Amino acid sequence: MVLVILCLAFPVSAKSPNELELAALPEYCQVKLQFTGSEKWESLLGRKTWLHLHHYCYGVLEFNRASMQMDSFKRSHHVNRALQNMLYVLRNWPSDSQLYPQAQMYKVYLEGM
Repeated sequence: MVLVILCLAFPVSAKSPNELELAALPEYCQVKLQFTGSEKWESLLGRKTWLHLHHYCYGVLEFNRASMQMDSFKRSHHVNRALQNMLYVLRNWPSDSQLYPQAQMYKVYLEGM
């Protein structure tokens, strides 16, 4: 029961990005998802933003997957995963985070998909 609650509270992507999907993400997401060179980006984005950044990155990844998906059931799945990740960062990032407006923009796009 606790595991189910944790999974719902902390959405991520079911499948890691392939090389092409990773290359389509911003550099800070590539660094975060590959666990390399975090000092630069943590310093630029702030500790709290960096701490939760993987949710934003998986949200962007799922948004990209949804945008390319023709099957409505699969698209809906990706949209839901992306939206849950964006809602997570909007709850957990400081509102003055540099990426907060982008997360809000993705949320609006996703709600309209």
